[in-house]
Amino acid sequence: MPWQLESAEAGSPLRTARAQGRVLVFGLDWQPLLGRDVPRLALARARGLRASHYVWSAGQGASVGCARLRRPRARRREAWLSAAVAARLAAGTPSGMVLLALDAGCVWLSAWHAGAVLADSDRVHDSRASADAALDALEARYPGLARFGNVPMEGGWQPLEAAQVLAAAGDGARLLPVASPRRRALAGLAGTSLALAFGWRALRSAEPARVGTMAVEPAQAWADALDRHAAGVPWHGPAALARALGALRALPASVTGWFLRDAQCLPRHDGWHCQARYARGTLGRNLDLVAVAPPGWAVHFDLLDGARLTWVVAHDGAGVPWRRLGSARDTELVLASRLQRHARLFSAIRLDAWQVLPLAPPADAQGAALTWPEDWPAVGTRQLTVEGPLYAYALLQDWEVAAAWQSLQLQVQHPSDAALAARRATVRLQGVLYEKH
Repeated sequence: MPWQLESAEAGSPLRTARAQGRVLVFGLDWQPLLGRDVPRLALARARGLRASHYVWSAGQGASVGCARLRRPRARRREAWLSAAVAARLAAGTPSGMVLLALDAGCVWLSAWHAGAVLADSDRVHDSRASADAALDALEARYPGLARFGNVPMEGGWQPLEAAQVLAAAGDGARLLPVASPRRRALAGLAGTSLALAFGWRALRSAEPARVGTMAVEPAQAWADALDRHAAGVPWHGPAALARALGALRALPASVTGWFLRDAQCLPRHDGWHCQARYARGTLGRNLDLVAVAPPGWAVHFDLLDGARLTWVVAHDGAGVPWRRLGSARDTELVLASRLQRHARLFSAIRLDAWQVLPLAPPADAQGAALTWPEDWPAVGTRQLTVEGPLYAYALLQDWEVAAAWQSLQLQVQHPSDAALAARRATVRLQGVLYEKH
């Protein structure tokens, strides 16, 4: 279903949409960043723009998205997330653009290049014509961007649904608050008062600083932050991936009068949610398709000429095991070598460079951000995309990697020819690998 948009501020391009307990924000003011310390640069730029919230997007390039938001008191505990960053993560490409149809005829256009969301691209347009004009202007500046979306586009495009964007909206897309100079000054005064009032306790005890009875221990605070991130990421082990691939293999390529067009599986916390689309030929009858549907699968008919099979592939319910992650070196030597060994069987394999996990830092008792523990290895991610014939995935489905898969798509090149469909069905697997550095 399309998202129900709301205006964040009167006269502002900001729009929000609530879905599954989260708030997606569209229309941020994106600015490019130059330098290596992206978190520090992003915060400095957000303060310079007098923003209330900010988020950064980084790869080889970097940018920061800023906004002035006045969140209702009832919504202050909800997670507010950048739709533009979530779309980039869901697409899984360093550069690209997304065009999504929203409610009331609105169309959202966003684009990114080298990991950085482009200025003036994160916008909700009132009509498709307005979005197309903005898309043409983007293509003139950045030709060759990969295209994603849920509406047809000239020149080819890859399907990307709103559900995939929502699934990718984790901590990396979270909008962070910007502390104003006045609040920082008040926090400093409060810290001085607390130090005077309770300083004698610090001299007598080596315990962490306390406010009332609440203690903040940096290592535990960071561990809790990682636990929260892991709990919000649908993660599927090798067995769940093998079951999802097995379900794709079990799809009948052709039933009497029906032809398989494509299939897609998207991860959720309870497993892979899959659907396969069929086109009806001259001799196709609805009863014939129902007769071959495996037990537990549902059949939905689109008027008289199309149908969908839907099913769920369960998994073991585990989260990303960040305490047991392999190292970046393991990925470069073990996993990369295995992919290289089987590369000739696949049409495309892309393993992106390692990036630090964009996790919002926890705060101490005074509200100041805590630094990463010095004796901890950094936790980061790599984007992985594999594309090739379905049969080739039998060589990879038992691999032990900490991956949060984002999508599994099957495309049939010749749906009207059952023999060719079985041999030339192409599968595209996208996900994020977690590792220590």
